[in-house]
Amino acid sequence: MATLNTLNGPIFKASSHSKIENAVVMLHGYGADGNDLIQLAPIFSNDLPNTIFFSPNAPDITSHGVGRQWFNIDFYSPELIRNNKQELISLLSRMHNGAQNSSLLIEDFIETIKINYNLDNKDIVLMGFSQGTMMAMNTGLTLTNPLAGIVGFSGALMGENEIIKKITHPPPVVLIHGNDDDLIPPEATIHMQAVLSKNNIKVNHHILSNVGHNINEEGISIAKKFLIKNLY
Repeated sequence: MATLNTLNGPIFKASSHSKIENAVVMLHGYGADGNDLIQLAPIFSNDLPNTIFFSPNAPDITSHGVGRQWFNIDFYSPELIRNNKQELISLLSRMHNGAQNSSLLIEDFIETIKINYNLDNKDIVLMGFSQGTMMAMNTGLTLTNPLAGIVGFSGALMGENEIIKKITHPPPVVLIHGNDDDLIPPEATIHMQAVLSKNNIKVNHHILSNVGHNINEEGISIAKKFLIKNLY
């Protein structure tokens, strides 16, 4: 179980002389760390010169001792997502319960960014990959003051029955998933899009051909357009 402490990780901004007008918080996937997604920041910053990027490390080491995790997923099975909707919902509810401490850490991390850089929620986008997308949705959908947006790569919506009750001012969402993803099948994003749309949340989703459990150039392009639209 995560302990309440302060998140930290790599930071990127285009130039030390740039005026910081907004921020993107990038949440990595299971078994990685903040150095993973921060590699995308220079690509995004070409068109977002006044944006600062943060990629905090998840609080816990995985049970395998390699990489970090936002919550434990030792009970996870991709086949449940493909084959059994009720088992999928039950599985994601268990994940939701295990993710609450990390959500509090992410909320505190956002508050620190706001104080340090004189920003508001409307100036911040949460971006996640895989387990990081689950955390971005779990945290970003339920904040009282809405963020500028949420970008979710290759993820799923945890605890839909629990989280929908907490949503009051959701930000716009874009979901991106490869159709050849064998770790988190695209059915998870398709289901997430349906749940969010049913609850009047502005969401677009993109299922990319010939893409596995990774982020490709097409996905980066979709995310960049979303960032420009919602931050500038």
